[in-house]
Amino acid sequence: MASRIDNLQAIRGFSCLLIAVAHAFSWESRFGLSVFPSRVMGFVGHIPIDLLFVTSGFILTYAHFGPGKRSGSIGTYLWRRAWRVFPTYWTALALAVASYTLVFGYPLPAPGWGYVWDMAWLRPRIEHPHVLPVAWTMVYEVLFYGVFGLALVVPRWVSLTGAGVWAAITIGLAVAEVEPQNTTLRHLLSPFMLELLAGCLVAWAVTRMRVYPSAALGIGLVWMVGGVALACYRYPILMAMTSYRVVLMGVPAALLVYGTTTAERFGWRAPQWLCRVGDKSYSIYLVHWIAQSIVFYVTLWMNMSHSKTWHVVWLGMMIVAGIGSGLVFYQLVEKPVMSVVRNKRSKKASSVPAESEAVMTPTTIPISVPGRQAA
Repeated sequence: MASRIDNLQAIRGFSCLLIAVAHAFSWESRFGLSVFPSRVMGFVGHIPIDLLFVTSGFILTYAHFGPGKRSGSIGTYLWRRAWRVFPTYWTALALAVASYTLVFGYPLPAPGWGYVWDMAWLRPRIEHPHVLPVAWTMVYEVLFYGVFGLALVVPRWVSLTGAGVWAAITIGLAVAEVEPQNTTLRHLLSPFMLELLAGCLVAWAVTRMRVYPSAALGIGLVWMVGGVALACYRYPILMAMTSYRVVLMGVPAALLVYGTTTAERFGWRAPQWLCRVGDKSYSIYLVHWIAQSIVFYVTLWMNMSHSKTWHVVWLGMMIVAGIGSGLVFYQLVEKPVMSVVRNKRSKKASSVPAESEAVMTPTTIPISVPGRQAA
């Protein structure tokens, strides 16, 4: 018996919506105005990133080591990951480069097209990816995908030991406040990797018989709200320091992912509309910044009024543009790209008995639901 984890998709939907809203508020700070305290929105905007890191680790682990685990060689795994990430990302990057150079008239950061080439392959760089700012998280994810692939070809005890050593070294460096000089190592040993590893741990935990969703949700929410409040009103620098941010946001993010996914086993389900947004979260995440930047500069060129009423209208336009562009991008780009893989899987599944193949999309994974028949 298997069912789609709707609550996990809801987390992704909530996260991408919150990111789009938070970035809209970040644009308004350029006018020296604020409908809502900008510091609060700035720190709240950190929450979804940590949630998305945890869910990424969860999905990989559950898909390849959970019930109904996905079969295939390391080559198949890498190809699936690359197809999932790059074609859609390259399209968004092309749009970002076009808007950055043609619409806004900015020169490409040094070394010009070499910079774009590095961004295209998500190579770790010290500089922030100004052309497509949201790509910084994907650098960590792609590195993690590569390391995770090793777990598919080594004995289980080796992968578990390796994960433990990786986490221990990362924690040790964070405590000692030491950063590797090599850029790739700096990313591989970043505290953000602990959030991806935490997602792997959560995926293992949800398969256990004894689960406590209420406690996990309660502790996670209190912890996260307390962390945001502490950063907003007392120590703002905490969010700028990755190691402290992981403690303030990463730990409660893991608890919330654990609580929401296990809660589904007891019939607690998120709204379906939020789950459907979660299916489109990658597209919304990739292009919302591009759309918002275009709206920002167009309204600036039009000399749009920013009186109290019109500023609220402008803010609404920014939010709608960010989310709406992602929904359109999903239909025109991501969905057709992913349909290529799904069609191949469907043809493969049709050649074998249906019950022998657990077909999973990157956003659909099975979970055991006691007393519930599969749909």
